[in-house]
Amino acid sequence: MHVDPRIGQETIEANRRFYMAMLWCEFLVLLLGLISSKTLRWAFWVGWAINVIVATILTLIMVWLEFTWRG
Repeated sequence: MHVDPRIGQETIEANRRFYMAMLWCEFLVLLLGLISSKTLRWAFWVGWAINVIVATILTLIMVWLEFTWRG
């Protein structure tokens, strides 16, 4: 059985894009947290809200995949 190596490569590239998106999101949260400790108090809550939204979306995706994935 011959498996096309492009299938695995596309998966790796999709994972890299996803990881970079998550890294930028968490970097933004860290930056807002650092700004809030010095000058702007509202930046903490904006960063906190971004983090909660991302965590909620990821949790919903995991639950959805757990109960609907048939593979």
